[in-house]
Amino acid sequence: MTNAHVVAWTTQLVVRRYHDPKPYFAKVEFVAHDIDLAVLKVEDPDFYKGMKPLDFGPLPKVRSTVVTYGFPAGGQQISYTRGVVSRIEVQGYVHIGNRAFLAVQTDAAINPGNSGGPVIQDEQSGRRGF
Repeated sequence: MTNAHVVAWTTQLVVRRYHDPKPYFAKVEFVAHDIDLAVLKVEDPDFYKGMKPLDFGPLPKVRSTVVTYGFPAGGQQISYTRGVVSRIEVQGYVHIGNRAFLAVQTDAAINPGNSGGPVIQDEQSGRRGF
């Protein structure tokens, strides 16, 4: 199931923090079906306590190391895989055949249902997502 499809017909959206059993209600701030992206906002400010926002940095360089994060289908634990950026180019997107978007290709293993998580580079020096 894709990210935008997960929220498309939802009536109640619940998220959890890593290692926290408490459920938090969230609402959809924005959906971009053409790129399968949903931006959520958690209503309870306690959800954000102790978190640092992820800085968005420049595009990674080809052959740089990145780490992917997510919760693959059928699992209850976070998954992360390390890989190398192999290509950066504009590609057609599977949902909309007549539009193209910038894509970063990596050899990091992406498990089924895990495609919606962030990809991070420079972990030791400030964690930057792209």
